[in-house]
Amino acid sequence: MSQRIVEMLAARSFQFMPDMLAAIHANLFQDLDSTVYRPGKYKREALMKQEEILNGDSIVYGDPFLIDRALDLLFEREEGFDYGFSFDRDKTVRFSSFIANVWQVHPFEEGNTRTVAVFAELYLDHLGFDVANGPFEDNAKYFRDALVRANYRNAKAGIKPTIDYLASFFENLLCNKDNVLRSSDLVCTPLFDDPSLLRNIDSAQAINGRQA
Repeated sequence: MSQRIVEMLAARSFQFMPDMLAAIHANLFQDLDSTVYRPGKYKREALMKQEEILNGDSIVYGDPFLIDRALDLLFEREEGFDYGFSFDRDKTVRFSSFIANVWQVHPFEEGNTRTVAVFAELYLDHLGFDVANGPFEDNAKYFRDALVRANYRNAKAGIKPTIDYLASFFENLLCNKDNVLRSSDLVCTPLFDDPSLLRNIDSAQAINGRQA
């Protein structure tokens, strides 16, 4: 997997279009179990994935029947935006929001986070920025957890989506910041204190116990 990512980044082949996600996914998972990963093929059923930082709850992913429309809209809104020659906080938040929204669609049954990470790297390279894969590998859990927090909402628990954590990751990558990236900071404590607040998974499926 790591070698394929290195090869894709070295090739620098990129088109800013939704089909790029399918091309990346097909490349990354071509040698794995096709019945599980279905390389390059969109999901056919709705997904729920339990998350540690949510005490087992799941975010609500995109409808499998609306993947094309959802991605087309996101890419249309993003296309042509001028990031200039450097990133500041506002640009980093915008970029992070686009990446988080693409991830929320979750077009594939498995492998979405790795696919979106490689897409983000190739997109930044396309924009003229030098990006290494190391920060994504070194902070893989934080990166996924930050995507979760950017898309999880639970009014009863007082939890709103926040892009701040993902923006901190990209600030380190693009703005030479030194933000501390700890998944423990992303834990939604109310869901551990009261598992009945879990919204998208039955509370019986809670991980239980407060996560350190």
